[in-house]
Amino acid sequence: MTISPFSTLGVILATAEWLYAIGVLVGAFIAIHVGLWASVAWHEFGHIVGSWLTGSRIFEVSIGSDKRWQLWLFGTCWNFSLYPNGGYVITLPKTPHHYRLRQFIVLALGPLFSLSYLGFLVWRLNQTGPTYGRLDLAYNVVLILFMLELRSLTNLWPAPAKVAGINTGNDTLQIGWLFTKPMPTPNALACQNAYTEASYLIAQGKLELARVWERKLAEIPADDLPIKEQHTLSAYFVGLEEWEPACRIAERVLAAPEIANDDPMRWEAADTFASAVLYGEDREAMPRAIELLEKIIAEFPSIITLKGTLGGLLFELGRIDEAEKTLREVIAESTAAIDQGISSAYLARIAEQRGSTEEARKFAEAATKHAGEMAVVKRILAGLRGSQP
Repeated sequence: MTISPFSTLGVILATAEWLYAIGVLVGAFIAIHVGLWASVAWHEFGHIVGSWLTGSRIFEVSIGSDKRWQLWLFGTCWNFSLYPNGGYVITLPKTPHHYRLRQFIVLALGPLFSLSYLGFLVWRLNQTGPTYGRLDLAYNVVLILFMLELRSLTNLWPAPAKVAGINTGNDTLQIGWLFTKPMPTPNALACQNAYTEASYLIAQGKLELARVWERKLAEIPADDLPIKEQHTLSAYFVGLEEWEPACRIAERVLAAPEIANDDPMRWEAADTFASAVLYGEDREAMPRAIELLEKIIAEFPSIITLKGTLGGLLFELGRIDEAEKTLREVIAESTAAIDQGISSAYLARIAEQRGSTEEARKFAEAATKHAGEMAVVKRILAGLRGSQP
């Protein structure tokens, strides 16, 4: 059978057409992806500009929620991801002077920059114009980006969100809080700044400088703070693993009559106190912490993290069977990495005590996977004789 050169040419041309079509689709996908990434980056740049204008301290900037690349520059942590699925800027005013105005500028410039990006896309649509042919690709890409950006304007409605693992809200919700919640006292803002500075210095490995800010935090008179801000301060000390002041302040918060009708603060303060007792290894206070937790858990059975702290305390006091039962409940019921990590670490210790070396190894691997970077998890696992992953 002879093959006509015209047939061969037809195959080549058809293949070229397919390759061209695939190339167009890939190019359009890349262009849309880059456009979305630019949209997120431009929005966060608005918050950065607001921080510069108001003299606020920028601690962290994230473009995309998956931290694939991290860079420390001028004391700020910069996180970048190829997937444009949101972002955030962590920034704080250095002083309470004109606090609400300065925070409003920082929060508002993000959405304003997004609106300017939308305006840019409208301009590009007018510039390209539909040609109804192959060269129509640029117009279609910009049109898709315009529709996606228009869709993102629904994010201006107040909605809860999670920033850096902490329950917070989108820009609109935070602006609402800014003008409805009480303004932080100068001491409360000083506490927040000192804690955040210390946390980020620890993350950079600058431990000596971090200790300076920890001392500044400890020097702020807690008695002068409203009870809710004292509660926050005790949580700061837990975050810095300063167990003694965390325990002392949390105990004072628990004794305050103001928290009787504040359910979240009541169980959070109980967990802060018990955690400080547990990780500070205050064995004399452990029975009291267990009694408090058991009472709070009876009131708030859905707060699984309380059971994790209780399981750790039971383990430290040698009540192994009760500890194992409680910690396994945490593993089964909680999806939080910290709950899974700490509970798995204690279960590894329990398994080793029972002679189950393989089970201890598996739990240790799970603890490392979920929260291996936490000093508390490392310390618990250090008690293993030979099961560390």
